[in-house]
Amino acid sequence: MTNSSLFYVNTILSVLLVLLLAIFIVVPAPLKASFDRYSIDNNYDPATNAEVKYLYTSYKKPDNKKLLVWFQAGAFVMKNRKTPYGLLNCLNDALVEFDILTFDLPIRSSYTVRDAMLTTNELLGRFKKYDEYYAAGFSTGALLMGSFMKKEMDEETSRKMGVPAIGIRFKAIVGLCGLYSTKFDDSNLESLFKFYIMRDDSNSHLYSCSDLDVPMLVIGATSEFLYTDQTRKFHCAGKCEKKLFSETPLPHEFPLMMDLPEAKESAETVIQFLREN
Repeated sequence: MTNSSLFYVNTILSVLLVLLLAIFIVVPAPLKASFDRYSIDNNYDPATNAEVKYLYTSYKKPDNKKLLVWFQAGAFVMKNRKTPYGLLNCLNDALVEFDILTFDLPIRSSYTVRDAMLTTNELLGRFKKYDEYYAAGFSTGALLMGSFMKKEMDEETSRKMGVPAIGIRFKAIVGLCGLYSTKFDDSNLESLFKFYIMRDDSNSHLYSCSDLDVPMLVIGATSEFLYTDQTRKFHCAGKCEKKLFSETPLPHEFPLMMDLPEAKESAETVIQFLREN
């Protein structure tokens, strides 16, 4: 696929996303049902050492002192903790020295992004026994991951967000097909994002993955819709390791689709990165 073709595809996807979010503002329930029905059927069962609770799933091994926190996506529209289980099972098998945590976040139709941050605080506060913390975020989960870390690192950011620091700092982070900023090249998309996602927060610029002084790995594909507006700009502007797929057209959710060779390669890259950091 040529660069011009990718431009048109990304433009069309951006327009469609704007229309869908506009509809969601008016009638959220039908759109959520449509997302659930037509999203990629990508559910997995957790590994046998995973403890599945009402709000979270915890992969545990005896006496581990490292915790990998997985921030799941859903565009603040829906939540499905089962979609990353395939990848998390792979990480669980390889990273025997890590426990893994993933959890549900409140959706935007009823809650604010600040509520999602406060929920993250409350859940991670239950897991403060570890010596070292790492994080990975897929899609919009990457934005929450970076924003959580920013308020942990800076008292003024924490105050402006209205979300207290809880004393957990990530040693290294991973973004997969991530949303890394609330700024978009498409002005319509940015306006809608700020109106719908960030409308109750005057400090939307604080929510990002920029200026995080820790090792970071970015994984993406040139064919997925967040690449041009997010992944490409972020890895070009910042100091981070990157793994980009350009030869095969891949969907946005490809890192979670463990039947794809690119997903397996992504998992291996994440494993190596976390071991080295």
